[in-house]
Amino acid sequence: MALDLTIPTNGGFVAEVWGRLFGQETRTRFMYKNKSGGDLSILTEAVPGFLANHFTTFRTLISSDWNVWNIRGYAYAPLPTPTLLGFRDTPVSVGGSNGGTSLPPSVAGVLRRRVGTPGRANRGRIYVPAIPNTSVSEGSLQGAVLTAWIDACVDLGLDCFDESETTAILEPVLMKRNAMGTVTTWQILSYWDFDPILRSQRRREVGVGI
Repeated sequence: MALDLTIPTNGGFVAEVWGRLFGQETRTRFMYKNKSGGDLSILTEAVPGFLANHFTTFRTLISSDWNVWNIRGYAYAPLPTPTLLGFRDTPVSVGGSNGGTSLPPSVAGVLRRRVGTPGRANRGRIYVPAIPNTSVSEGSLQGAVLTAWIDACVDLGLDCFDESETTAILEPVLMKRNAMGTVTTWQILSYWDFDPILRSQRRREVGVGI
């Protein structure tokens, strides 16, 4: 097993989900701040907390054609200089749990993350791969399916807890970067929402979106 890496108190953590959909690689990133009050292990605390809380919610609405094989966890130093400290990989074998056949990799849903301050610089997005074709009507999500995604957004806005489910360890944030791509700060998210209109994925890697 690889040597572990810790996330400092008030440091940043990114869970990058590596998957495959019809032979194409996908990467989907979720961003957090360590709010546990102490250092967090990536391999034994942060990634398991992410999988048990937010990934479980996320995968229930994703087609079973999507297969996840690795979770890469990145650790960042605390503010005022949140530099990247390193990363560790956690091999997994899991994926979507919705039985519907996936739409093509070029089509994606969009999860939007927002903070309290207006402006494009204060919001982010996650491209969602493997939307089941049974979830779509006239190019958009409607009715009970859209309601299920809205409910999932509520769950994704909550903290991730440790194995005892009594201590919050990860708080969802939006990481802001400068023109060079370096993280400069992070903001606590006010809310998530899901765009009912599906999008054409323009990136080379479906699922990558910050």
